[in-house]
Amino acid sequence: MRYYLIADDGQKYGPADLPTLNQWAAESRLRPDHQLEAETTGQRVQASTVQGLFFPAPGAAPYQGYYQRPGDVSYDDGASDLKNAWIFAVLSILQCCPVVFGVLGIVYSNKAKQKGNPNTVGPLALSIIGLCINFGFIVVRLGSMRYR
Repeated sequence: MRYYLIADDGQKYGPADLPTLNQWAAESRLRPDHQLEAETTGQRVQASTVQGLFFPAPGAAPYQGYYQRPGDVSYDDGASDLKNAWIFAVLSILQCCPVVFGVLGIVYSNKAKQKGNPNTVGPLALSIIGLCINFGFIVVRLGSMRYR
């Protein structure tokens, strides 16, 4: 069975299944005195009466975050950083200011990786390749100038 949490501010969060409600209780986002509304029937019950719902010992630190509501975007997985990394990586390969764009590609790849995005290897490698190609061209140019 799934329930909506009726928060102190009157907002409805969920629906959430029992494992999610237990997680909220462990994080002190759900208290025994909160009201829960059954998803299918609309019947409201006190959270402490729901069988299988466990609450932490009194005195636990309250949760300072927010509940995620349907449609809320509260988690940044680094997708926009990954997009920027790909753009800069391609520009570095095309030899459009490869040093600047190669470095930016690496920076944004690392930002996306820090946010937990698993798809950062491609733009990171492409940025490094762009930088290597650019430095290769510089070495060739300097070498050809030496023998003139």
